[in-house]
Amino acid sequence: MYLSIIIPVYNCENLVSRCIESIELQGDYCFEIILVNDGSKDNSLDVCLQLSKRYKNIRVFTHRNKGTSTTRNRGLSESKGDYVWFVDADDYIPNGFFSKLFYVLKAKQPDVLTFNYQYITRKGETYRELYIEERFMKCIDFLRDNPCMFAATKVYKKSSLGSLKFLDGLKNIEDFLFNIQYLSSHEYIYTLSCSGYVYDHTNENSTSLNRSLRNLIKTSSDSITVHTTILNELKHINDNNMLEVVQAQLNYSIAGHLYSLVAFYNTKRLKKTIKMYEEMGLYPIKHVNKKRAKYVIHFMNHKRLLIMFSFLYKFRFR
Repeated sequence: MYLSIIIPVYNCENLVSRCIESIELQGDYCFEIILVNDGSKDNSLDVCLQLSKRYKNIRVFTHRNKGTSTTRNRGLSESKGDYVWFVDADDYIPNGFFSKLFYVLKAKQPDVLTFNYQYITRKGETYRELYIEERFMKCIDFLRDNPCMFAATKVYKKSSLGSLKFLDGLKNIEDFLFNIQYLSSHEYIYTLSCSGYVYDHTNENSTSLNRSLRNLIKTSSDSITVHTTILNELKHINDNNMLEVVQAQLNYSIAGHLYSLVAFYNTKRLKKTIKMYEEMGLYPIKHVNKKRAKYVIHFMNHKRLLIMFSFLYKFRFR
């Protein structure tokens, strides 16, 4: 059994060693680490090369800045493992997790497995207990339950990916698209009840925390690209039940995009985006499964109210 851990690295010179040490200290298991430097402007590449000298199971690659999706794809193409795991360089793995992980990979041989995780922000740490038992679960039920769609909380059998890759050029919500594409074409996912990942949301260089105008525009553009891609792929889903749950996931994501537009963008861009979704037939937002979410969607579908709230939000916090 062999695991490839693929880690994109961008401006993480002070954090990547912590990530690597958390993996290497798990014990004597059969795995490789693939570090792909994504055009870092700091000393990340030098740190990666030093780590590869210390640990023989590390391989380092580098290219100009292309974003998380393309960087993960590079690592995937270089991987040699039966399973692949996409880890972020500013996060780390809880001590002792590999004992459980490798046991399940060998005993159950799932196409994909997922697990709970810890989430750290500047306000403190939260444990996200999404799964309370270890079992095979139908992917359609998993998607219906409004799941965590982080790629980092999943380990995939490489052969089960087929030709699937992350959509090149994306830097935001690429995990959501990748998992929608993967899970909608597979039958089962295996859930673990333990924590297997520590998601550190305090790194100031993280794309998800970058509120520059350039990155905000890129985030919005990526969201529209992902939603358009999923809309086109809905036509190829023959199972009506799966079609329904994927449509619901798409609707959740569109609502999240509109919320971000209200909170972080100007009203002009909000209006432009709503019009774009209207032309694609995605606005007003259609059904979702969760009762609580229906109230949010109901608010999002009041265009004039949404635009007014956006204006007031900017006026209140500027």
